[in-house]
Amino acid sequence: MSLELSKKAAAVKPSSTLAITAKAKELRAQGKDVVGFGAGEPDFNTPQNICDAAIACPFFVDAPSGEISVAFRIFDFLRFIENLEVAHEFQ
Repeated sequence: MSLELSKKAAAVKPSSTLAITAKAKELRAQGKDVVGFGAGEPDFNTPQNICDAAIACPFFVDAPSGEISVAFRIFDFLRFIENLEVAHEFQ
């Protein structure tokens, strides 16, 4: 029995992000100094001035219709993980 992919599955293109990540890994293996901007976390910490500006700046999380629970989960994450006080208002 042979299996065939559906037309939709066969039309899926390879991930550009994974290709970039693979290229960065290949270059590192060649001994080149590479900063990866592909999949995962960056290879460096966020500069302190950016962190300070982000903390000082009020921000707004828009909850799409029916997705207020998602916004509350984001607030819980910010409170627990980042130790930030988050105010919220939905109309």
